[in-house]
Amino acid sequence: MQSHSAPATQPARQKLSDIASQFDDFVNLSADGVDATIRLGGIAMRRVFDVQKPNRSQSTRARRFVRRRPAIALIAVLVVTAVIATLATTFVASTGTTAAISRNLEGHAQARQIAETGVRLTLAYIRAEDDWRSQKSEGAWLKNVSMLGGTFSIKVMDGQDTDNDGEISNLTEGDGSLGDDPLDVFTVVSTAVYGDALHIITVSVTPTMVKSVRVLLVVPDEEALTQQDVIKNGFMKEWGYDVSLISASSSQAAFDSAVANADVAYISEEIVSSQLGTKLKNASIGLVNEEREFTDEYGFASSSNCFSSTTLDIVNGAHQITQGLTTGVAAILASSTEIHVAQGPGGGAEVLAERPSNDDATLLVIETGDALFGGGSAAGRRVHLPWGCDAFDAAQLNGEGKLLMRQAIEWAGEGASESEGQIFWIDRSNKRIRSAMLDGSGAQNVINNVDDGTAIAIDSEGGKVYWADKNTKNIHRANLDGTNKENLISGVNDPTALGVDGAGGKLYWANKDTKKIHRANLDGSSSQNLISGLDEVTAIAVDGDGGKIYWADKDSKKLHRANLDGSGEEHIVSNVKEGNGLAVDGNGGKLYWANKDRKRIRRADLDGKNGETLVSSVDDPTGLAVDPSGEMIYWANKDTKKIHAAELDGANSQNLINGVDEAGGVALDLGAGTGGGLESTILYAVDWH
Repeated sequence: MQSHSAPATQPARQKLSDIASQFDDFVNLSADGVDATIRLGGIAMRRVFDVQKPNRSQSTRARRFVRRRPAIALIAVLVVTAVIATLATTFVASTGTTAAISRNLEGHAQARQIAETGVRLTLAYIRAEDDWRSQKSEGAWLKNVSMLGGTFSIKVMDGQDTDNDGEISNLTEGDGSLGDDPLDVFTVVSTAVYGDALHIITVSVTPTMVKSVRVLLVVPDEEALTQQDVIKNGFMKEWGYDVSLISASSSQAAFDSAVANADVAYISEEIVSSQLGTKLKNASIGLVNEEREFTDEYGFASSSNCFSSTTLDIVNGAHQITQGLTTGVAAILASSTEIHVAQGPGGGAEVLAERPSNDDATLLVIETGDALFGGGSAAGRRVHLPWGCDAFDAAQLNGEGKLLMRQAIEWAGEGASESEGQIFWIDRSNKRIRSAMLDGSGAQNVINNVDDGTAIAIDSEGGKVYWADKNTKNIHRANLDGTNKENLISGVNDPTALGVDGAGGKLYWANKDTKKIHRANLDGSSSQNLISGLDEVTAIAVDGDGGKIYWADKDSKKLHRANLDGSGEEHIVSNVKEGNGLAVDGNGGKLYWANKDRKRIRRADLDGKNGETLVSSVDDPTGLAVDPSGEMIYWANKDTKKIHAAELDGANSQNLINGVDEAGGVALDLGAGTGGGLESTILYAVDWH
């Protein structure tokens, strides 16, 4: 942190010898002179004294520290002595009594605190506002803002202030525009004043684009990591990943639950292979494997063995995992340690690297859906890393080795995110909420003790599941994994339908007792009556982007819609005696509904025109949901005790989940699955000068 401090002027009453011992001296010899920072009681005062020297064409950085230039050490010592004496005398002359000195120091401490607070507030704003570059321009952002009894001002400049003089020294680096490149380096200067004390702080900020990856790290014991797993966990967190731990001995149900909240699983070589077994073999997320015993079990090759080396032979440098690595023989380890090879690769395995001077495969990948060795296909992307024998030491991975590890995790995770998505339903017979992947795998309990659930809705953006309980007369919500359960709205005597507008921040519900549709904020606050005079609303769908709410009314036997504020109500579809499911695809311009009376699933344009039947012989539908991106519809059938799925036009109907005795509605979480890849975020590295 570079400090520029100017002390308040006070009469001199203190001798130099009384305070000289309190100073720590920091002196830098630069191209322009001696840069001396004197600290008294932890407070820094900085002065620059011009000293003419030869060889001014040499770089400032090369001559920055005195101890790096032995030839001029004696001159530096003499100059430093003079500087210390001058600064100390100035300080003494500017202060009076001991109390005055104390007040002076307190003023500088307060000014520094104000300046630091200004920087931190600025950085907090930048991190919180994704579009800050379009909202702000280079120059003064704040001027003389009151803070802690003083004021601070903020200036932000495009580029880096390499010599800490408050200006961008490299004009080719800073073009004056903050908004033309989200990865441009920029400089923040905070100037604080407290009384007569001045303090200036300069920070350089380097943005880096990072991918948000949720890694499930499989270890021997999640409560007591081995030294090797501490190292790997450290790498992943350094790269900005969200890492969760799971013990290899955990149950299949625990793994299914963990997989639902991860992009990629990383199997550490430290585990006991028999404890994990094949719990992750059919996981639909990405998989990165170190454990050599899984070479055959997880479908890479027939067998494996180990050898000691520091290098690999990169035979495919065009793959995402090997991009940036040296093509051909590349060192990935600082010193020789064990590497393993996969012998007899099979199925759809693609070889990216081999053992040098040998064609044994060391790095293999399998794309989602490709064949596995021994039969079957990969449920997600698979990576066989070149390390993982008993004597492997992760601390020996050099820059290229770490890059390989990082890119393997991100490649595997990207494939997983494309196939993500969950279906939720209320299991009324067993009084619980359950979920599964969209292909029907990984079914699990999410929330227990749901007494009489009548409706369910998902806010994918907020990561919440909402449900109405007729017995408790409450509307509840929880995280998608079932944690943090809370009661939102009480006194809902007979709730029959729910809808969520996550982007708009609103929750909608129908109450048979009040004969109304109500609305509130997502946290349950600001409840209001929206639409009155209704008999029994059996389903609600919200199109936030289109600004419409749709509902099925059992009494009128019609589908209705209105603006989100309840105005502009209109009837759009007739002869819907019991609409037990309703879903809207605003972008596709279609409304879908399940008609219990006619035993079919239909759709129409958003205005109700051009209706068509998609699926017939649906005896007792109890919920409906649509995945427009995946081009699928899902519904529960009380008669078949199953959840079914079909394409958006009704083709290829299939049984998805069995044993669903009575579903109180279905809902989809499509938040992560619609992006087609891992979410990228910007990480800001701050260099305090």
